[in-house]
This record gives sequence, C-alpha cells and structure tokens, in this order.
Amino acid sequence: SQGTMSVPTDAVNAPTSNASLAAWSVNNLCLTTTTITLTPSSGLTYPATTTVAATVVPVSSTCSPGNIPTGGKIVLTLAPQAKGSSQSTQTQTLSNEKASFNLTGLNGGTYIMFVSYKGDTIFGGSSSSRTFSFVVARATPTVTLGEPAGVTPVNGVYYVLQGSTTAIQATVTSAVGSPTGSVQFLNGTAVADPAQNPVTLSGGGTATFNTSNLAAGTYVLTTAYSGDLNFATVT
Repeated sequence: SQGTMSVPTDAVNAPTSNASLAAWSVNNLCLTTTTITLTPSSGLTYPATTTVAATVVPVSSTCSPGNIPTGGKIVLTLAPQAKGSSQSTQTQTLSNEKASFNLTGLNGGTYIMFVSYKGDTIFGGSSSSRTFSFVVARATPTVTLGEPAGVTPVNGVYYVLQGSTTAIQATVTSAVGSPTGSVQFLNGTAVADPAQNPVTLSGGGTATFNTSNLAAGTYVLTTAYSGDLNFATVT
C-alpha cells in the first residue's frame, strides 16, 4: 500500500514539502531489517561523489532457513530534490542482501536520505531505521581584483580623475564550475559606491565597477563575493 502527501506553501524560500508513504502486509512473510552506510560520509565538497551501501537481512534466522532477501526492489530517496534532483530517487534490484547506489555531482547543502526495501515472495519489506543526514560543503572560488583600466600606477598608487569613468573589474572563477551571485566593492569595510552595490556577476564570472561616482580621496578597494548554492563567500 503506497501513498503520497504534499504540503504546499507560499512562504519565501520555502519549497512545497512532499512525502511518500508505504506499508507492507507481513502475514506469512519473514521480517527484514534494512541498514545504510555512506562512503565517504564526511568531508564532501561540491561537486560531491559518494556511495550508498544498503543491506537487507532477515530479523530471524529461523524464518525460511537457507533463503536470504534477494530479487526485490530497493529504493533510495534523497531530499531535498532541489539539490541533485536527477538523483532524488533511485531504484535497484537487491542482490544477495545488498545494493549500492552511486551519487555524483551533488550540489552544496544538507541532504536527508533513506532506503526502503519492497520485499519479495518470502521476505517482507522494510525501511532504514533512521534517516541519514550528510552535508556537501561549498567549494571555495578564486576572486581576483583587476587594476583600474588604462591607468599606470605611480609608486604603487593609481591616480584617477574625479568624475571620470574608469573601470575596475573583479573576476570570480573556479576549476569545478561557474560561480554565480554578486560582488561588493568595498573601501575598507564600507561600500565604496552605494549606487553600485552589489554588482551582479556576468555569465563569465566578472563584475565591473566604475569610479565616476566616487568623491575625491584615497580608496583601498577590496571585493566581497556573495557566494551561491555551490560556492562559498570570499573577500
């Protein structure tokens, strides 16, 4: 017997919650226990790869001696679906009490996972006794702040005429993907120009700041990258 439940919401940043419900008749079937392990279970960083091992064993060795759970379907459920939706549900056939699921390219975030065995003609179904939670850390990108375009430094200082439009470009890159989000250009700890705060990254991972609004004075610029689902904040 199977069913589903959906709890819709219109709250900001709160997706609709979904649940799958399943139950099995156990009369005349041998009871089973399902367990799961994750390897590796920690130290995961985007894009993460890990393996889920599931094992189904009889509760009692006296129930149908000589037989073991095999041949039945076993399902892995990974939530939330927004993080790795193509792998949110996987189904395999149990073989000699075991099944293995490979998870690859997982996005950053916290995942909740469980496995359910659907049973066969001898052994009843069961689910992992607890949900397994694990975290995929965000990768750390490289942030580079370029020199003011067309300006030659004098003794390490760039002199820009007040009111002129001189472009300064920040670039956010990573060997494991393309960061999205935005960049703040800061003068010390303060925003250098509120009219350009923040500056959204282009598809190529660049953000351009111009000096036209800056008052006369000395500026020491730094960039603060906002981070996104898969990439950590960097200043």
